[in-house]
Amino acid sequence: RQTPTPIVTRVVLQDGASGYNGTVDTFLDAWAPDVNYGGDRWLSVRYDRPPGPTSVKSILIRFDLSPLPPGAQISGAWLELYADKRSNNNEIRVAAYAVLRPWTEAEATWEQARAGQPWAQPGCGDPDVDCSGTPLDVVTVNALDGWYRWDVSSIARVWAADPDANWGVKLEGQAGFENANVQYDFISSDSSIISRRPRLVIDYWVAP
Repeated sequence: RQTPTPIVTRVVLQDGASGYNGTVDTFLDAWAPDVNYGGDRWLSVRYDRPPGPTSVKSILIRFDLSPLPPGAQISGAWLELYADKRSNNNEIRVAAYAVLRPWTEAEATWEQARAGQPWAQPGCGDPDVDCSGTPLDVVTVNALDGWYRWDVSSIARVWAADPDANWGVKLEGQAGFENANVQYDFISSDSSIISRRPRLVIDYWVAP
């Protein structure tokens, strides 16, 4: 007897769309290490060339996957952010890393993950405790008024199997371009423009 081909369903998780309200996001700022940006309308990534700080601003973002049905098997998942502003015309490589520990949207700063709980290294920087050492995906960002997509399929499968392991991802600028001194601002889940808020696109199937 031939095994039936699973039917793949696509769900788009985006705050304010289809009743979803499960996104938390903020950014961390080395220049303002004690400031929380959990309610900001933008999410900033900034990279400066050495000898100063390199990854100056990085994004934390997490989606609640509870809309997925029990037993959902993820075949693909993509984080999508809308680029709205930038400091100059330079391009930047932005890497996505799995976050490994709890953080709170309204409390996270460059120095701490939660009130009274500092990161092992500032900026969610420890590759063993704070976030994964190997990026999930790296995307070149070089224009405005459009979407950028990171493949987060591998970690989304972990989240679906173990919701308690879901602490989202960090997006951080990387070296790779000689003139990488640049900041890009993406629309956050607190923006009034619902259609441009962050999205997590998930393709999944459920075994019969």
